[in-house]
Amino acid sequence: MASSNPDAPQPVALVIGASGHLGRHLATDWARRYTVVGTGHRRGNSFDIKLDMTDPDQVSASIDAVNPRVVILTSAISDVAFCEAHPSETAAVNVDGVRNIVRCCADRAVIFFSTDAVFDGSKRSFTEEDEPHPLSVYGRHKVEAEQIVRNLANHLIIRTARFYSRVRGNGKFIDQVMERLAANMLVSAPVNTPGNPTFLEDLSQASLTLFERGRRGTYHVAGPRTYTLYETALTVASVFGWDESLVIPVPRDHGASGPRISSALDIRKAQAEGIRPGDLRDNLIRIRDET
Repeated sequence: MASSNPDAPQPVALVIGASGHLGRHLATDWARRYTVVGTGHRRGNSFDIKLDMTDPDQVSASIDAVNPRVVILTSAISDVAFCEAHPSETAAVNVDGVRNIVRCCADRAVIFFSTDAVFDGSKRSFTEEDEPHPLSVYGRHKVEAEQIVRNLANHLIIRTARFYSRVRGNGKFIDQVMERLAANMLVSAPVNTPGNPTFLEDLSQASLTLFERGRRGTYHVAGPRTYTLYETALTVASVFGWDESLVIPVPRDHGASGPRISSALDIRKAQAEGIRPGDLRDNLIRIRDET
């Protein structure tokens, strides 16, 4: 926990993947209590350290230099289709990269962000105690990475789903829907695809709350209601006053390169800690009214 003494130096939080959408939110929220150092991989982004997770020597040197109290790991190749087509290449980041970081963190806390893709959609919703059964390469990578992180005594794994935020241009489904509907273009939206749309601000703040309370292990943090992708697109159209007839229902796996990830997360464990993520419609109204 960060010191309550205002004269004491703040502990350091290392955000691996600070150039991503989640990483940027984390860097902002955690800076209230920690000195945040961020890493990124691609050139041209704004971060403190350029880090290649697949290089164990670079990982070790960077963590030693920063000397963080907590390492927050968000960086991953999350493009499901790309993972299916390039399993070895993506495993080098999503699995081996995680292993490189964990090897340097025996005496440090690690927060690892995982995904609903570790499940197969065979139940109405999944709890933290349910056995993972991924259908995709990406999901299998995340299961392997979770197992690596669990080797650390001081770990927090947060599974989440279907990001959206105030920031446009993140390439996620809701952002694509908003872009197309605003331009009066058709949106193909799969039916029978339940999931939890999750507001990035809620997710970021929840991670800080859980960690500061000393909570460890695995937690699901995601939106409180499940929506199919079709229902999600209709909700976007309704809130922003766009033409709902532009939202066209299509089969579940329409446009997918493999089985579509569609597993709802049970978030009651996080809710018992006072974590209250906002519902999609309510957050979209906030976004609409603030722009």
